[in-house]
Amino acid sequence: MRIANSLCLAALFASGCFVFDEDLYQSVPHVDGELAEVCGATAPLLFFPEGAQSHGFDVDTRGSVDNSREVSGCTGRTQRGPDLFLSIDARRGEHWHFHVDVDPFEGRQTANPAIYVLDDCDERACSDGDGLDRCEAGSDEHFTFIPPADDTYVVGFDSPEDTGFEGRVLAFRTVCGDGSQDHSENCDDGNTDDGDGCSASCFSELTGAAPAEVEVNDDVYSANLVVMGLGDAVSVRGGLDAICEVDVFAVDVPAGASLFASLGDGAGACPAGLEDATLELIEVGSAGPTPRVSAGGAGGTCASIDESDALARDLEAGTYFLRVTLLRERPDALTYRLNLSLSAGT
Repeated sequence: MRIANSLCLAALFASGCFVFDEDLYQSVPHVDGELAEVCGATAPLLFFPEGAQSHGFDVDTRGSVDNSREVSGCTGRTQRGPDLFLSIDARRGEHWHFHVDVDPFEGRQTANPAIYVLDDCDERACSDGDGLDRCEAGSDEHFTFIPPADDTYVVGFDSPEDTGFEGRVLAFRTVCGDGSQDHSENCDDGNTDDGDGCSASCFSELTGAAPAEVEVNDDVYSANLVVMGLGDAVSVRGGLDAICEVDVFAVDVPAGASLFASLGDGAGACPAGLEDATLELIEVGSAGPTPRVSAGGAGGTCASIDESDALARDLEAGTYFLRVTLLRERPDALTYRLNLSLSAGT
């Protein structure tokens, strides 16, 4: 889908015609008009000139209406609140990140933003990984989008609350390897080399038998890379302090290998609170991140992905991800060990 956007270049006054300096206007990031209340061709363009990497703007959906409820399902739940839309021209493989910040605004305790990205204003265009509504009221949302093709995409700002929300959107188009660590980059050391502590994908490289996680590692695009080979066992030291915080770890797996994982305290026990955490083995393909195996969350014992999980065995070569998620809010931080083993196929 292509969304037509035009820029008014001249204004007619009684004394004559005043012409905008188009080059100056197009040299800085900007949103080309007011956000649209309807998903479609009226969604204004978020313009990023060559070399620009970030732009911030305010969003207030409280005065809008819920015109496009049918396209909001990609967040995982119905968004019955009012919505607003903009569009982006994006190229395949670019790294876009949207941070909705509600903290500076009145009513932030009840503000509950959600974000989704569509290549067409149709509920069938909404697939897993195209939206995010992870956090509850009073918390920000962060969403990373990697375009599968050159296209114009619609970005929707919504809420599960009838009242909508007021917030500030920080939009980033980051470039791994430029030496500037931006939102959604776990590290950036100015190159795209592996083996120097920051991988070619801008993942912090965790080495040794018991490394500590490096924040922020909230999704598969800002993960920690656990460096391990066949026969290795690694126990990563991690921590979660909110229901909407997620920790993601990557492992490079050779063809035919099996990757097993479990949560615990490092001494063979399951500490209080960790029995509510889930553990997922995820692969990233053309359809985006897709869980292969999900474990835990039922309480009673810590999550484990082991030999009984056929989809964790005899894997194709590639990078796989382990995602740790808390299902219940906690008053304090929860520490854990993610125990990993990489072995020849079984």
